[in-house]
Amino acid sequence: MEYAHSLIVIEGFAIKTYYLEEKSVWEIGRLNSEAVPDIALHTPTVSRRHGVLRNMDGVWYYKDHNGKNGTFYNGRHLDGRKRSFTEVKNGDVFIFGTAKAPVIDHQTVWAMFSDFCFEEWRIADTKDYSRFLFRSSLETREYRYPEKGLVVSMKEGLGIYMGDITFVSEGMELIPGK
Repeated sequence: MEYAHSLIVIEGFAIKTYYLEEKSVWEIGRLNSEAVPDIALHTPTVSRRHGVLRNMDGVWYYKDHNGKNGTFYNGRHLDGRKRSFTEVKNGDVFIFGTAKAPVIDHQTVWAMFSDFCFEEWRIADTKDYSRFLFRSSLETREYRYPEKGLVVSMKEGLGIYMGDITFVSEGMELIPGK
């Protein structure tokens, strides 16, 4: 884990970390024959030009392009018609491609802005489990019946519970239980 801004994106059963320091503007959208966005997504409910992340004087902002299926930011629907940028901070969560509620499923894309970059991820099968222990060398936390999208952030790593699967970064261990 290193200190730098990143966007952690979960689409289906895949996770990818985008290292935002590489450039100051990142277009987010569905991959298509006319254009390839910087953060190219494949989910049909995501617009071709869904939104943009921009660094302005060292502060990161997100602007939604008001597509058909919108963006939820920390549980709140963003209205792209206002043409304003929203400042993003460590731990802020986006759900792309959902119009009515912040639903996490196979038709949406979950993303989190982070002040850290995680290099390696493991995927754990957590289907049919209701109790979880997240453990690092410094601490252990227990969760029972967590909601999809639960983020467990510890000094040494990160865990992201998505229901049937959980993503676990280096420095973290997941122990599922019944």
